[in-house]
Amino acid sequence: MKHDWWKIGWQSAYQTLHSRIDNVWCYSKYWHHPSSDQLVVLLHGQLANSHWWRPIAGMLAQDYNVLAIDFSGMGDSQWRDSYSFDVHVKEVKHAIELMAKKHVVTIGHSYGGLIGLSLASHHQENHVGHILIDSPLTALFNDQPSSSSQSSRLKAQIVHYSSQKAICERFRIVPPQPILIESLAEAVARESAIQDEQGWRWKFDPNVLALFHPGGRLSTEVSAKLAYIAGGSSVFWSESYKSQLEACHIDLSVIPEGYHALPLDVPEALYMQINQQLDRMI
Repeated sequence: MKHDWWKIGWQSAYQTLHSRIDNVWCYSKYWHHPSSDQLVVLLHGQLANSHWWRPIAGMLAQDYNVLAIDFSGMGDSQWRDSYSFDVHVKEVKHAIELMAKKHVVTIGHSYGGLIGLSLASHHQENHVGHILIDSPLTALFNDQPSSSSQSSRLKAQIVHYSSQKAICERFRIVPPQPILIESLAEAVARESAIQDEQGWRWKFDPNVLALFHPGGRLSTEVSAKLAYIAGGSSVFWSESYKSQLEACHIDLSVIPEGYHALPLDVPEALYMQINQQLDRMI
């Protein structure tokens, strides 16, 4: 795999869309395909944003309409007084309804994968498939405390830096892991920071830190086809999950060289795996 492959999709032109949900503006990136009635919706992970998907989105746009969403409190979307897992599901549902496409596949990394799975439980006729990208499988196979499904305004501290260079040097992947493609991580870091009157800060609202997964267990009883793509070196992946995924009729593939941040680690390999799944689902 070429480490500069990501630049091809990254440079693909997109439109910026926005919609208002509960008095909060939510932003998305949209790659229009003039002859397709199929929509691929890309959902980012916790504290991330739609730029994480740009290398893959630009390539998928050769065959599909592609929508990459910024959840409220992250990316370019506005902040809320409080956040919940359900309100992020609502934001995605609203964006998909506005696009009015015949066939929809959602693809979510980490937290975004759980959002898409919850949306699939709504059994919308046009939602034909969902792909989870290294999402924490405890949300599927273990009960989670309900207290984690809601965050509130806690006056979390916003840290400012003196320059764009200074803040980008602080870019880290959570959970901790190696950065495999430095140039891609640097590009994403630059798009994840913004300058205000006090200096440079990250775009995400620090108050979303408490919101990592829904309360309770997510259901895999959905009408959409499901797939799971794991990073072989991810802290969230274990071979012990294979039988559980098979029992839930979730198609599994593992990218051995990838860690948790698969869109940044191995974008070309991930794109190839996603394409295989899209051929099966649409």
